[in-house]
Amino acid sequence: LWQPRTHQPGGGMLGLEAVRPRGGAHVHYALKIPQGAYDLALHLLESQGVPYVTHPFGRDDVAIYFFDHDLHGIELRESTLCTLPEGESDSIPVRAFQEVVIEFEDLPTAHRRLTEVYGFRYAWGSTTGERAFTAYRFAEEISPDHLNPHTELFCWDPQIGIADAQPGEHVYLTVTYPAHGFEALRQRVGEAGLTVAEHGGSLFVRDPERHVFEFQPIEIS
Repeated sequence: LWQPRTHQPGGGMLGLEAVRPRGGAHVHYALKIPQGAYDLALHLLESQGVPYVTHPFGRDDVAIYFFDHDLHGIELRESTLCTLPEGESDSIPVRAFQEVVIEFEDLPTAHRRLTEVYGFRYAWGSTTGERAFTAYRFAEEISPDHLNPHTELFCWDPQIGIADAQPGEHVYLTVTYPAHGFEALRQRVGEAGLTVAEHGGSLFVRDPERHVFEFQPIEIS
């Protein structure tokens, strides 16, 4: 969580001034809560006077939507991979990060950049239509602590979604990246002429639409 406009470009990390990372505005993201935590989440939101709406995606999949005080949109979805522990009743038990939604004015061009330059794996969606969006999937495997089997980055053209959700602008995202493909990533980003910086082993890339991606190399066995 960053306070807006209270830090120097780069957050004091030497060399990041060029990519100008910022905290995102009106970012929409989805979080996984344990199976059985739906009623608890509603109760806690109501007890704090937080307005919310629900939206059904299936018989046993109903999402909860609400906004925080800074107008970021939060979506809660139950996960079948974990259950609510006994005695947990004083907070919403978030177990995993499911998705984040960011905005691109030129979604077709962004889609090519995300797949061909950054190497993101396209999952589904379309760059055309009344509500154009594309999704990119990470982390297919189920982790030992029972997090969701995948995390997705959703990219929307400018639009208002379910429950008035908006895609985030100038969002800062950290992505772990296979170390064996890191040099190829660095080369593609350079050939694309994008603004980059390196710090602490990470590669920071300023996207033409003002998002900043931090790529962290990770060894994959």
